[in-house]
Amino acid sequence: TGENYSSPASDKSDAIVALNIDNGDIRWIQQTIANDAWNAACEGNKVNCPAEDGPDFDFGAPPILVKLDNGKDIILAGQKSGAIFGMDPNNKGEILWQRRIGRGGFNGGVHWGMTTDSSKLYVAIADTPGHRQTTGEANPGLHAFDIENGAPQWSKYEWPTCEEKNYRCYPALSAALSMTTGIVFAGGLDGTLHAYSTETGKPLWRYETDREFNAINSVKARGGSIDSDGVVIANGRLYINSGYDKFGEIPGNVLLSFEIEKD
Repeated sequence: TGENYSSPASDKSDAIVALNIDNGDIRWIQQTIANDAWNAACEGNKVNCPAEDGPDFDFGAPPILVKLDNGKDIILAGQKSGAIFGMDPNNKGEILWQRRIGRGGFNGGVHWGMTTDSSKLYVAIADTPGHRQTTGEANPGLHAFDIENGAPQWSKYEWPTCEEKNYRCYPALSAALSMTTGIVFAGGLDGTLHAYSTETGKPLWRYETDREFNAINSVKARGGSIDSDGVVIANGRLYINSGYDKFGEIPGNVLLSFEIEKD
């Protein structure tokens, strides 16, 4: 769940919630941040801003249910606070481990989605600037952790490429991650599509989508920021949409398809 939009803040915001699949009854709630009520008025005229005023640290990314080598289940959850958690689904969401890997913010921290190969958890951190309630250093990029204990495995940072404060200079990773054998795919707010090694985080290849394209329907199109939706992988092809302007990012209107290069 995300933050409350109005006061009073409830015990179900910023939480992982388990429901009975038969009737929808709540089985347990694991709330990691209390008193988080916020809406867009808090950054504007304040007229309808809740008394709590933030910090807007949703669980925006879907939780992931994984089975450990010992046969036990674990829930992996990432939050816009920049924190990630391993929780026990069979013990009321007990927190087994947690790590803070980013400073967080309106658009992440962990924003849209993580991925796992049942050995490592791969986490995209955006840490875009401008959030008045965050502290610490930004850690934009891709990070890998052991799913059993949260131990860090590797990090590949994606730092700003120029001093200007705009998204063409900011390659932070916000969109949901996707993976196939040995490769994690991530989209940058600067329009770059990345492929990283799951073993080391080494960049395998990259493609710049922030440019003009001649579309198959004979329309001039343009790519932009990659945000929200991640890569789709199917039948030997990779699909990604490029262009996202909800938060003042780089607009665009293309769907791109890639295929495996044959020798």
